[in-house]
Amino acid sequence: EILSPDVELVVLYKSKDTKLNNIVVEDTALNVEGSDFMGTQIKHIYEQLGDDKFNGHKTTWEVSLCMKKDEYFYIATGKTEGILKYPALDFGYHFDRILAIKNDKGEYQHFELYTPEEKQLIGPRFKALRLLTTAIEKNDYSQLKIIHEKDVPLWGGQYQEEKKQEKKIKP
Repeated sequence: EILSPDVELVVLYKSKDTKLNNIVVEDTALNVEGSDFMGTQIKHIYEQLGDDKFNGHKTTWEVSLCMKKDEYFYIATGKTEGILKYPALDFGYHFDRILAIKNDKGEYQHFELYTPEEKQLIGPRFKALRLLTTAIEKNDYSQLKIIHEKDVPLWGGQYQEEKKQEKKIKP
């Protein structure tokens, strides 16, 4: 994966690197207000979010899906706004245990505690998937980011695995 804070750019190059048509690739970012890490590198720094130094910080969970079809890349992105809420749950998947989204009562509730049906409505992966699915079903890609393959230059920057930096998180 390329080293970039832009989840749409990361997923574009992931898709380009597959050299395959009609394959959907995904990338996730967790952007935390006041942090100095790239949200696209959440898998590399997740364990550092385990304490409460970011309690209450605004957070955007962003998921992009990219599919190459013929000479175009189609990118669908879903976003969900919330906060990091501590103490973290001692069960659940990854950052679903610390990310909280406002519920119908206006209270922040850990994403992990929502029902599967509610997660399908509010989760960014589902939002992106609905956008992409609708575009494919209707053969109308106007709601997606569309990039012609000739407009995607060779990547000249770094790759995430290339530079294993020590990440320091500042509250």
